This record gives sequence, C-alpha cells and structure tokens, in this order.
Amino acid sequence: MTSSISPKATPGPILGFRVRVLAHDDAARLSRFYQALPEQSRYFFEPYADVSVDAMNEVVRRALSGFDFSSVALDEAGGIIGHFFFMDVASEVPHLGIGLREDAQGTGLGGVFLAYLIAVGRRVLRKNAIGLTVMKTNARALRLYQRHGFQIVREDVSFRSANDSYEMRLTFD
Repeated sequence: MTSSISPKATPGPILGFRVRVLAHDDAARLSRFYQALPEQSRYFFEPYADVSVDAMNEVVRRALSGFDFSSVALDEAGGIIGHFFFMDVASEVPHLGIGLREDAQGTGLGGVFLAYLIAVGRRVLRKNAIGLTVMKTNARALRLYQRHGFQIVREDVSFRSANDSYEMRLTFD
C-alpha cells in the first residue's frame, strides 16, 4: 500500500510515506526506530522490553511466520515513521499496537495507521473484535481510540503500575 497525505493534514516534514509489512531485513531498522523514541513515547508505548537487533529479529520472524501481523510506514529515505501491528493473530481478540516517531506524533498519522489496522482486523484477519491496552494518562491516544469506536472493557489493567491502564475493544458488526 502506498499512500500520501496532503500538507494540510500533516504539518511538518512527514508529507509522504509508504506502508508495507515487515521484511526479513527489517530487524536493524526496527531496533533503531525503538531506540530513538523519546522517553515519554517509551513510557506510554513499550511493546518490547528488549529492542536489540536480536530481539527485533524475533519480531520479524513472528511476523513472517504469520503469528503476528506487523507493518511499518517508511519515509522517503526509508526510515521508519511508524510501526503498527497485531500480536497473536490467532487469538479470538488480537491486540494492536501503534508506535510513531516523535516528528510524526500529532500529525494525524496515528489515526491513519489505526484505520489501516481496523481494516486488516476486519477484512484480512476476519475477526469479530480487536483490542488494545492504553495507559489512563495517555489522553491523546485514548481520545483517538474512542473516536474510532473502541470501548473500555476493563479498567483495572496494570502496565507500569497497579490499575494504570484500560483494556479497550472494538467489536465489528
């Protein structure tokens, strides 16, 4: 899938990008992406405790084997703008994650990538529902998920500390 967005919709340097599933040689690129995320982003979004190249090789392996569904958005230079994925696609309600490079945050790309994952969950994976976990203090992400129809199904999820997160779910008709 190749996409571009209008300059009105995306202020700043991210004017064009392309989306593709992870490839066998993406481990080093993915490791650099996660290592470069600012502290606040890592606080809210840390799907992998270890972001070394070896650990990212396992992420790539899981995606290529079909255990997970994992995509990246690349800028014109081939750098990762975002990584968005479903873990354990065989589960009844696979959970998604979206990570964005700092200069892409607040540009609307999170909503674009969420819409992409919703379409994949519904049409490709053919799920009845998809889920996610979000920290209660991550107001921007919480609003985004609610705008896309996700509803809180658990309020007592622990991520960084006791009861600091919500589990949310989007159920398809």
